[in-house]
Amino acid sequence: MPLTKGKRGTIDLNRKKIRGREAKVYVGIPPVNSRARLADQILYTSGFNSLITIGGTATAGSYTIPIASINYTYVATGADTNETIRDGLIAVIMKAGVAVKATAPGVGSGGDRTFYLVSDTTFAIGTTVAPAPGTLANTAVSGAATGAKGAVSISLLRPTTTEMQANQYLMFNDSDDFEFIAKLSANAPVGSTSLAVESLPEKIPAGSTAEFPVYVFDLTNSGISRSYNLAAATDYNSGSDRDGVITGGEKSIALPGNFAYKNAGGLTLAWAGEAGNEVILERRFDPPSAAYKSGEIIWGAGVVTGDNDTAENEGFITRDREFAFLGKVTTIDAQPT
Repeated sequence: MPLTKGKRGTIDLNRKKIRGREAKVYVGIPPVNSRARLADQILYTSGFNSLITIGGTATAGSYTIPIASINYTYVATGADTNETIRDGLIAVIMKAGVAVKATAPGVGSGGDRTFYLVSDTTFAIGTTVAPAPGTLANTAVSGAATGAKGAVSISLLRPTTTEMQANQYLMFNDSDDFEFIAKLSANAPVGSTSLAVESLPEKIPAGSTAEFPVYVFDLTNSGISRSYNLAAATDYNSGSDRDGVITGGEKSIALPGNFAYKNAGGLTLAWAGEAGNEVILERRFDPPSAAYKSGEIIWGAGVVTGDNDTAENEGFITRDREFAFLGKVTTIDAQPT
């Protein structure tokens, strides 16, 4: 660890990180009789919408989408691909801060790339322009407003890719990063284009996104404790005792943190604790360096064994939980890019 002289006689300690800087915890309710890892998915709320497709051969020039008589243009270079052109158009539209949002990037047929324009109210799209042989197309605006306060369903722009269970909480974020909570009232199988939810406490804007499994935020720690039972073993050939063999073990994770109402992960754990329901819990580290696309992941099935809240009068409320893993706990090493 090299030492360098700092200002005013101080000494700075410079070090190279050898692993992820932060740990994050995610949780999801698994299907009945399943302890499989839950695949990640992003959910996009629908509304009035149009599917935009960037196709053909990516070509240098201007790709333009007129929305409500205003042109939104991304100027491609020879280094661009249909994917970077798509991402460029999304960035241009979102930077404008208009009511129509660009979201839900996807892959079409062949080398096509897609995204959606979506809004809580209907909107008009003019004639799109792209430099040949590149193409830029849109579907007619369709759909309807969704996610109103008190609604019991939410329409999605893209079908679900992972099954979700009733009583799972989700946190949707709009383009301004405001948060909106929803609780599933029925299972959502793979391929669902809408979610059955309990009466929404507030409107969820079109184009909002939610991730699953859900993030348990405001944690101050997520340390895993492991204990192993050691029993003496008899060698029947000699009658002597060996040091012992491991006959079982326990693994638990402490989740101390702060209370926040709009915490879909925390609310899911609270429901699971009261119901005695198993959940899948993952602790993820950040990538250790730019040479990695993901950090170490530890995941497993288990149950909430403790749920304590400290509510000081006129003070900050904390919410500390204990979670016990059941069966095998799997470690996935950091993955290089």
